[in-house]
Amino acid sequence: MKYLIFVAILIVAVLLAGCTTAAPSTGTTPATGTTDLTGNWTGSMTGYNQDSGYISFPAGSMKMTVINQTGRVFSGTMVFVENNGPEKTVTFAGVIGRDGKTLTFTNEGGGYDTGSIISDNELELVYASDGTPFSITIDSLKRV
Repeated sequence: MKYLIFVAILIVAVLLAGCTTAAPSTGTTPATGTTDLTGNWTGSMTGYNQDSGYISFPAGSMKMTVINQTGRVFSGTMVFVENNGPEKTVTFAGVIGRDGKTLTFTNEGGGYDTGSIISDNELELVYASDGTPFSITIDSLKRV
């Protein structure tokens, strides 16, 4: 009888030991913290447009407002002022990548942005639109 109790205890101990091992690594590391992007950002743009060629807009020609953020997902509006013309407002939604630095946006009316969080107060975005006319820009934004 003592032998059966010993064997039962041994089996339970082995099973419990197997349950405490760490899960195998997937090779990816989740972001340790998520940057809060809510608030106002302003900056400049430079790029290329199929119709007008190389373009450059000074600081303040682009304003981004992140209105809502839940975890790594955010949304807001961008306002563009081209050559002192009328303002154009576009809504967007975006995500922060698992690395905590990579950004991806989709924009109302087409086009998308990819980019990076440079610091808590600085972003760099690359906007691309494959419509007609196609265009691409580099946007440098700072929190205001």
